[in-house]
This record gives sequence, structure tokens and C-alpha cells, in this order.
Amino acid sequence: MNQSISINRSGTTPYRILVHHEAEMLRVKLIGEWGYRDSAAFWHMVVRECEASGLNHALVMFQLSESLPVKQAVELARAAGAVLANTDIRMAVVDSNKRSFSNMEFWQMSTCTAHCQAIADCSMNCSRLFAQADAAEQWLKEK
Repeated sequence: MNQSISINRSGTTPYRILVHHEAEMLRVKLIGEWGYRDSAAFWHMVVRECEASGLNHALVMFQLSESLPVKQAVELARAAGAVLANTDIRMAVVDSNKRSFSNMEFWQMSTCTAHCQAIADCSMNCSRLFAQADAAEQWLKEK
């Protein structure tokens, strides 16, 4: 299946979400401002799109126009960990313009502590944060 969905929102928090279903993975790109009041709602949308297409790999790219406040970044990462904890979806997140999260370890610590007893216990199902899309795609193809 190869289909695309585009969601545009204007107003106080303008953003655009591009969802592209491929044979091997779901690609989601959020461009603009972070517009979700509930971070879990965004990750649930990603999971629903994966499940609807029978996909278990997702590449989520953030191309935000402004940096996220630390509190919002923590909420976003923890929500991802909590939502993905009971799924078989392997997700790579790309912070393409490096405005979302302070560093790569931030994502790992925030998402894994949501559902692992210790970071050392994290399995391949934990999501990972990347600065480059090609590295994220390679990681998704490894398992």
C-alpha cells in the first residue's frame, strides 16, 4: 500500500502533518509549530495509522519552526514511550532541525523510563531519536 495523507492546521498553532504509508514503514512528518495540547494524541495517531496499514515500523520527523520548551519536550517523549509500550511498533524519531530536544540521550531517557525499569532494560521496541533521516531508516531496517 502506498498512500499519503496531509493534515493542515492554521491559526494559533499552524502545522502540517504528512503521513505516507509505504510497504515497509509509515512516514510521518510534522512541519511548523507543535500544535498538540495532548502529546499522547499525536502518538496514538501514529499507532492507529500503523495498525490500519499493518505496519510495525514508523519514521517520525519533526521539522518544528520553534524550539520546544523542556517541559513540553519531556511530555512529548514520555507520551511516546507510554503509547508505544504495549505495541510491536518500532519507531525512529528524527529531530531534523534540532529544535525539539536538547540532545539524543534526552529522548532515550525520557521514553524508556516510561515503561522500562531501567534504561539498560530497554529493548528494540523503545523508540530512538536521530538527527539524520538516513540513520533512522537504517536503524529501522536492522530488525
